[in-house]
Amino acid sequence: MVVGSQHTRVFCDAICEAAWGVEQAEIRRIGDRTVERFKAIVLRRFPDADIVEDDDRWQRPHVYVTRNRMGRLAPRQVVVAFRFPGMAYGPASLRWDHRSTYRGGKPEWSCCNGDKEAFEAWAAASKPVPSIPFAMERE
Repeated sequence: MVVGSQHTRVFCDAICEAAWGVEQAEIRRIGDRTVERFKAIVLRRFPDADIVEDDDRWQRPHVYVTRNRMGRLAPRQVVVAFRFPGMAYGPASLRWDHRSTYRGGKPEWSCCNGDKEAFEAWAAASKPVPSIPFAMERE
């Protein structure tokens, strides 16, 4: 039996459709949790940053989740854009890309080239919020 139509996804049966739905829900859960963690990192480092929450698909926070070599769902890229005082061209961002090394890639801060001086001056003047111990974050 085939489940689906010309205008929807096609599945071999209802069980396959349900499994796909469960996987998509898990991808959304992992993505939402990862984006929230990165937003917290931005706001801890730059308390006066304004996270971009617009519907602009190029600037809103996003994460790509795929299966890793072990078959587990894992984030492969995370980008959180934010506005800062003195910004003239566009938001800065905190970005992490998966690297194919054992330890993975490191998060990177970036901004538009025309905003580089303003961003560096703002970053130097910003006082990071002390992070709380990891065990307390889980509560």
